Amino acid sequence: MAQFDVHRTRTAAVYPFVVNIQADVHAKLDVRLVAPMIARSRYTQLLTRLTPAVIVREADYVVLLPLLAAVPAASLGEIIGSLAPHRDALIAAVDLLVTGS
Repeated sequence: MAQFDVHRTRTAAVYPFVVNIQADVHAKLDVRLVAPMIARSRYTQLLTRLTPAVIVREADYVVLLPLLAAVPAASLGEIIGSLAPHRDALIAAVDLLVTGS
């Protein structure tokens, strides 16, 4: 399990995936900091730096960084991809959320 891995969730009706935002250096912790993802077609608000658009398995999703949560690592489902190519956008969103700039 690595930073920016995308995991299936058990609540697929609303948020089918979450992305692991936590740095790999904290891999020994029993929790992971994750952000839920929603299908772009279901997201009715404007995209902002806090909600970057990404592609997973050839489908469009929005990462909802304002909904960051710590969850038990054991609760994460199967890894279905990685958002590592979107690293800069994801880190910028976390930075904006935490620092305001």
